[in-house]
Amino acid sequence: MAGFSPDDLQQIHKQLNQRVEKGSIAREANRIFRSNDKQRQQSGIEDHRNATAVFLRPQDIEKGVQYDIEKVFKTTLGGELRRLNQQDLIAFQKNIELLQDHYVKGITAKQIINLALPIDIERANTQILMAIPVRQKAGMVHFLTNASKDSDVKEHHVNVVFSNYRNLMLSPKPMTEQDVKRHLNYGKLKFECDCGRHTYWYQYMASIGGYGCGRIEEGYPKIRNPELSGVACKHVLRVMRYILSPLGMNYLVKQLRKDRSQQANIKRNESSKALSRGLEQQVQAFEKNTNTQIVKNERKAIQELARRSQRVAQDRQKEIARSHRQNMRRIAKEQGQQAAEKLVKQQQIQDVQKLQQLLRLGLIDQAQFNRFKQGL
Repeated sequence: MAGFSPDDLQQIHKQLNQRVEKGSIAREANRIFRSNDKQRQQSGIEDHRNATAVFLRPQDIEKGVQYDIEKVFKTTLGGELRRLNQQDLIAFQKNIELLQDHYVKGITAKQIINLALPIDIERANTQILMAIPVRQKAGMVHFLTNASKDSDVKEHHVNVVFSNYRNLMLSPKPMTEQDVKRHLNYGKLKFECDCGRHTYWYQYMASIGGYGCGRIEEGYPKIRNPELSGVACKHVLRVMRYILSPLGMNYLVKQLRKDRSQQANIKRNESSKALSRGLEQQVQAFEKNTNTQIVKNERKAIQELARRSQRVAQDRQKEIARSHRQNMRRIAKEQGQQAAEKLVKQQQIQDVQKLQQLLRLGLIDQAQFNRFKQGL
């Protein structure tokens, strides 16, 4: 076992077992998520009144890119705390574009691991050793994980929504384990965690990327994560590893079979006995070192980042081409108008010359000349 001792593993096992036996896990999770949401909303209300704001909202970025920001903002973009400038806001806008519209229907567990920061993966491998599903309803699964030693809580709660669950649940076709693996374990999902890392580093990314469930975060993390790097906290990463494991596949197969054969769309809580058995299975897997480490695929990560960058570059090229066409039409219109005005002016000069010739020949008098000239 890497990064932790057998005693650590047994201690975590004991703590989670005690928490399972205590019960009311779902009620406690709901209380924490509601408390976090209320606290964040209150912070946003107070922040909106301040001259020096903490949370950078969409309209702030828009105003700053086009004109100048009205409030004083600070950022750590570039590695040091300093005042925001217009170029920072343009960089923020580009970072947002890298995420938007790419994961509208969710993100996969593999993508989450591959795009995670090395520090989050290291923490997940050395601090967060267990994740168990405690409740499921219509494809939303509530997971419980242990907390790290230096945390002020003993466990964390992660919610995961499997985007294809309802389709499999309602499909009249026979369901196979491969269907579950392809569409659920390796399919699109959305998630949230109750920890501070997710709330202040990653929830905004999940909101604009379309793979977040729960509260929508509109405040850009200009201090903690201005470059919008990474994707998930250590608790979510441990849950993703569980989802990709045989234990995760067996759990989803069992849940789906229940929903297809019994009443669907109801909460299905795992019994204390089942949860204890699941914890024991994870202990055995760690002791045997059976594929428990979270390892990112660097090649896939590079490909994914390149794909996102290429998509943004293509959108930029289309925008530039569209702007160029609009400018060409405007120039053509202006040039056409200028040419027409030039022709009219030339015609007026010729008409005046003809009137002057008639005046010299005595065919019209000065009063007639003046009147005809005004009519040109």
